[in-house]
Order: sequence, then structure tokens, then C-alpha cells
Amino acid sequence: MKQEELVDENLTRGLISMIEIGKREISNNVALKLVEKFEQRAKELNIELKIGYCKAKSLQTGNKVLSAQNNGINITAGSLNCTITDNNIANTNLKNNSNAAENGTSAKIGNGILLDWTGVADPQYITITNNTISSSNGIIAKSGVYSTSNTNHHNKIDSNIITGYKYGVHLYALATCGK
Repeated sequence: MKQEELVDENLTRGLISMIEIGKREISNNVALKLVEKFEQRAKELNIELKIGYCKAKSLQTGNKVLSAQNNGINITAGSLNCTITDNNIANTNLKNNSNAAENGTSAKIGNGILLDWTGVADPQYITITNNTISSSNGIIAKSGVYSTSNTNHHNKIDSNIITGYKYGVHLYALATCGK
């Protein structure tokens, strides 16, 4: 999507540019507005898309993420006390096609669930449980659950069913649980 497609009375191109280059933090309201716009555009293109956005004390549950263009669910920097449960994430293959073969050699393929530090603040006290993360056709060269940090942040990751990823729960993600 282009910036002009995201602009409205509360979201300017200038603010979008500042967020893109890391000069402005994204507020919960702006994030939710962007999620809504992305999901609406996906619907117009007949793409089933549900973006799990977690910032503070929220619950992401029951989403069906099919053929994600990147990570299935991205838990953003600064997220705190969030629960990610009972989601079905299939095919983070960048192909927008749940029947397409996975390209297991591409570094651009997404993780099922990403705990994303991005140099700001690690997601903390995150519970990731009872999710099904899978590839329907081949092995994805990423992780079912991955973290960009490898220090303990009191996260809990268990009882997830992960198939078709090179790594189930990556060691970095486990390290955020104190393991």
C-alpha cells in the first residue's frame, strides 16, 4: 500500500514517514488504525488477513493467518503482558498463496510468531500458547516462534503445535523465557 492510501484526518503522510524511519513511536490508536486499513485492503483483494497487534495487556486469540506476506503475528517492541493463544498461522511464504510451495532458502520468509525487539524495548511477560503454526507445502527456513532478543523477559512459550519450519521454537525465543 502507498502512504496516500493510509492517510486520513488523524494520520498524515508526515507521521507515516516519521514512523517508517523510526523517528516517531507508533501509538496504539495509530497501530490499530493501520491494522484496520491493511485488513480492509486485504479484504478488497480477497485475501484473508488478520494481523495480531499486541502492545499492552492485550489478547490475540482465534485468528486465522493464511499465507502471510511476512511474519504471521509480530509482537512489537515495548509490548507488555500480552497473550497470544489459539491462533492458526499457515504459510509465511511471502507468496500470498496458501497452496504455493515454500521457498525454504529465502531469508525473507517470515516466522510464525516474532517477538520483535527492534532496538527499542523487548516484549515482556508475553504468553504464547496453544497456537498451530504450519507450512502446508515444504519447509520454511525460519522459526515457528522467534525472538530478536536472547535475554530473559519472563515470557512463557508452551503447548504450541509447530510443523514445517526449520526450527520450532528458536533458542532465542526460549531464552526470553529464562530457559
